[in-house]
Amino acid sequence: MSVYLALVEPGNATTAYGIVFPDLPGVHSAADEAADILPNALEALQLWAEDEDMPLPSDMAAIMNRDDIRKALAAGAVLLAVPFTRKATGRKPSGFNIGDEFIMANGWRWRVTDIGTRVVVAIRIQPVVLQSKRNGKITREEITQTEAEQDGWFDGPPYAVAEQVFDEYDLDGIEEICRKGA
Repeated sequence: MSVYLALVEPGNATTAYGIVFPDLPGVHSAADEAADILPNALEALQLWAEDEDMPLPSDMAAIMNRDDIRKALAAGAVLLAVPFTRKATGRKPSGFNIGDEFIMANGWRWRVTDIGTRVVVAIRIQPVVLQSKRNGKITREEITQTEAEQDGWFDGPPYAVAEQVFDEYDLDGIEEICRKGA
């Protein structure tokens, strides 16, 4: 599952709530009632995804750093997390590109690093778990994808994180594919 952030502009007795997606220019919706905001936002995502590959969602920090978003929030808009899942069953390795990302049923996000005839090789990019042993004590820490990217964890090959092979049967467990650069 991916989470796309929607910017919800306030509504009132004469104006509907406006719903736009900073990551998806042109995808918008509206809702007359506050209770309809999330269902209408999800419907807008689903309709758009019928014809388009879903781009990777930006993280909260990237969205919050945008001037237009900060101005809208200061004017009374709010950000809404909209969960989105599109099943991608029956995938074959030939349907992937290096750099594409996919999300498995457990919520982990992977980035394709190599493609074979019957397999896809990928690195896990969410969650990123650091584990170390100091003075006989094992410590475990989770860092954000943004922090890991800044530190070069996903630069390669070779990669600082382990690559995993997914065969044709594993690919049926993919919940969603996010195209690189889409």
